[in-house]
Amino acid sequence: MSATPEATPTMLERAAPQSASGPAHSAGSQPQPLRLTLQPGAAAKQIVPWLSRGIAIRKHRLRDLTDLDKARSEKKAWVAAYTDLLSKLFDGPAVAEACNDWIGRLLPEYAPLGLVIEQFYEEMDHRLRRLQAVVDHLEDMAEESPPVEPASGTAQPSAGQAAAKKDEPKGKSLNWARLFPTAEELTGQALPLSEQAVPKSAHTDGPNGRAAEVTSSASGSGGAAHAKSPEHKAHAAPGTLPPVVKPVGLLLVQSADDAKPICEFLTDLAVTPRVVLMADAKPNDPELLMSGTTAPAFALIWPCEGDAVTANASRFQFQLGFLVGRLGLSRVCLMQTVGKPAESSPVPAITLDAHGGWQLPLARTLKRAGVAVDLNRLC
Repeated sequence: MSATPEATPTMLERAAPQSASGPAHSAGSQPQPLRLTLQPGAAAKQIVPWLSRGIAIRKHRLRDLTDLDKARSEKKAWVAAYTDLLSKLFDGPAVAEACNDWIGRLLPEYAPLGLVIEQFYEEMDHRLRRLQAVVDHLEDMAEESPPVEPASGTAQPSAGQAAAKKDEPKGKSLNWARLFPTAEELTGQALPLSEQAVPKSAHTDGPNGRAAEVTSSASGSGGAAHAKSPEHKAHAAPGTLPPVVKPVGLLLVQSADDAKPICEFLTDLAVTPRVVLMADAKPNDPELLMSGTTAPAFALIWPCEGDAVTANASRFQFQLGFLVGRLGLSRVCLMQTVGKPAESSPVPAITLDAHGGWQLPLARTLKRAGVAVDLNRLC
């Protein structure tokens, strides 16, 4: 029975140590080869569900700090689970340690959220490549051709030799030094996502609702069918990576002309502007401001001016309070015109001048609020 993240079958006992009559090893000799506690095919099936779980975490679309914290919590539990599984599958900690050798960049506390999310994806890709390499190696061992039966004239092996031959995969030396390719090798052997390897033990629902096993065919015949060169094995994280989602900015304006320079500026920052006229916003249904395929990450609001101040004061205050409650105070900003006295409000305000002096303060405000904007685009 294959393992699932909910229930893992009981592992077999560790391999018995060598007898005292065996050869002694000095301190400088090579360590004993790792031994499996299960047959290679069964061990691969134990790991595949956790590989799929990691792919699901990698596909999360992280838009804000809340999403990132949730994904980090799931990743922590996932890493602890597959590390415990690998320590039980192998007679030694080498494989588990190799799958957890991620060393990330040191980011400052004021690093933008987009950079932190990018590093999270890089870590997940690294860990998934490690697990995929282990699964590929175990499945290659399981696919090895059975030994050819000896001819009638040759001597038959003894019972002890036959038993040793049967258990050979468990004690086979695993070349873990070459199992995990280097970064240069991964760069040189990168394949398109559509051509990346899929775990051979993965299952999908067949046309009759029954689980159907997905296998990849090998070219050639005989021994050549099992001789897989590195070029034909993709050790990259399987599955389709989530598309890049641009942050959306809500512009609640009095007239469409007010938003033109802001829209051009946000587009240069790789932000999608969504313009809503305050007169068109339904006061009885403020949730429409948050509607759309991607929820807005921040809101820029133009206060009422002239005669509209008295007529729309209550609507403006209600919409302002709603957006502050939904997005947070740091993600809502008032856009004021030159010459208008600043209002005593905890909501940040930026004065719009005709010379573009508002651009850098607005970009910095969005950056401090955690919106993924690239200030290098302003250069």
